[in-house]
Amino acid sequence: MAKSGSGSPWAEHPRGVSRHLVISDLHLGHADALLSRPQALERLEPELERADVLVLNGDVFDFLVAPLEECADAGRPLFELAGRLVERIIYVPGNHDYHFVAHEEDRARFAAITGGAEQKPFRLQTAEWVLSSLAGGRCEVRAYYPQAPVAGATVMHGHYTDPHLGGFGHRLAAKVSRRLAGITTAEPDLRAADYEALIAPLTELLYRSAQLPGSRRTWRHTERALVFTAALIHAPRLLRRTLASWRRGSTEQPDELAEWDIVAGPFALITPEEAREAMRHVFANLGLQAGEYLIGHTHVPFAPLECGPHTLANSGAWLYDRRHARHPAYRRAAWPGTALRKELGRPAELVSLLGDGGERELVRWLDGARAKRGRRFWRRPRHAG
Repeated sequence: MAKSGSGSPWAEHPRGVSRHLVISDLHLGHADALLSRPQALERLEPELERADVLVLNGDVFDFLVAPLEECADAGRPLFELAGRLVERIIYVPGNHDYHFVAHEEDRARFAAITGGAEQKPFRLQTAEWVLSSLAGGRCEVRAYYPQAPVAGATVMHGHYTDPHLGGFGHRLAAKVSRRLAGITTAEPDLRAADYEALIAPLTELLYRSAQLPGSRRTWRHTERALVFTAALIHAPRLLRRTLASWRRGSTEQPDELAEWDIVAGPFALITPEEAREAMRHVFANLGLQAGEYLIGHTHVPFAPLECGPHTLANSGAWLYDRRHARHPAYRRAAWPGTALRKELGRPAELVSLLGDGGERELVRWLDGARAKRGRRFWRRPRHAG
């Protein structure tokens, strides 16, 4: 039976129509994952009380930077809370928790070798068991890949967009992935198997590296090297822009495109328009039918946009990204703590649950928790408040 709450901002819905809350890119296990902190859980709790189903749209765990044990421990408070408040959890992994998919594929192949039946649709039984255990077995859990139907929409993480995105980081990752996978097909002609081949080798390599002793230190050194390389590559362009701004006058503000074009690290912020254009290629390549699609992955949330015969919305992230915190567009366009409310027959509604907070507040949540554990993985930045 669907729950109801007085003063709920969600629309009244007919009997049998569930209210879904869609969140993505939690990155549990990462040092700056917000939903492993009680303050962020307090902000999410009222939404969970009003929802019937919690939909986790990829990158829930960050298996690429943290051991399994740390990811599970970081997610335990969230799943215990969800287990008490919602009737069902639907989970679709992304690229950072892709190991659930790789593990299930191996299990399915062994089952086929020994005479077992093929799974249709592709359910992730290990992921269901893990999430159900973390939730104390209090609610139903279903995990699917690469997509799942949700209240008349299709949920898919959005990492298939990577081969179609520009920028230093995405071009470098795409080149490495193509080499590892042996893919020579042109981008406009990628098939589902090609997208999977571009994801699996690199993510599994990073996953195995993250499970080794000293993986945190290795990740920090790798990221610093990428940031330094990106800075070198973009230094001439940034210098030209700075000189041009001096000639125009230092008080003149950058235009909208210039804001997004500033690179704060190896992976630049992806505008909603860039995400939409990349998804156009995915829709065309995979022949996906018209309808409403809910994605994440880019960490930049946006309300439903038309994308040809498709409608596209992004649920954003729950990771405070210090790489982009100084980006002029970050506070306005990519602030964490967003979600999509979804009911059957109604378009998805984008909501911000941390929009009233500031940078100092988020950093205090994160650095305070790390100080209690006696570990600090990042140098504390200067803050504008």
